[in-house]
Amino acid sequence: MAKSNSAVPPPATPIIDDAALAGGPQLASTVPFVDLEAALGLDNEGITVVELLVNVACRKPRPTEFFRASDDPEMSRACYVLIDKEDMNETYFVMPDARPHLFEHLKPVLLVTCVNRQHVPFLWPISLPDPGTNSGRQSRWGSSALEAMETAKVFWTKMVAGQGFYRVFKAENPNLPSLQFPDRPFLELLSVAFKDRLISGADHPIVRRLRGQT
Repeated sequence: MAKSNSAVPPPATPIIDDAALAGGPQLASTVPFVDLEAALGLDNEGITVVELLVNVACRKPRPTEFFRASDDPEMSRACYVLIDKEDMNETYFVMPDARPHLFEHLKPVLLVTCVNRQHVPFLWPISLPDPGTNSGRQSRWGSSALEAMETAKVFWTKMVAGQGFYRVFKAENPNLPSLQFPDRPFLELLSVAFKDRLISGADHPIVRRLRGQT
């Protein structure tokens, strides 16, 4: 008997929208798997499964992994984040209403959509020049990270920390797996990445802790 495929639920409404990115720092797919029933040798009425986007890490590329960066300008945006030094350097997205209460702790970054060789997406926060420090100049770490990002738009790339900057390597094998970015809008990736790490206002526990209210 033929089996009917279950309807795929629509993507959740992003908790972070364009308004959340307003006033931020200024800049200088659905995955189909194999037919399960065919793989088990049962019949031709196979099952198609769809991976749900339940987790997107916010991190820099690991020194042991090759990665690619999206060349779509809509898949990278500048924003402000907070890195909580008291909680394993967790990165939090800071909404506009919370920024005035955390001004001295804000970090301007460029969030870039990347994937590794296992086609796992992640958002890479690349530091942007801070007008309040170093006369607004980009550091060697930041400038070399941006160079790595540009290389990763074209080639499978690896990035390793050097003496005050990142060393950038291009994969020697030109026939590495084909590139597969998730068929999801950037704001959905952003909302999934920060669904549990979103600072939206002055009543957030981190704001209260950093302002000495608790």
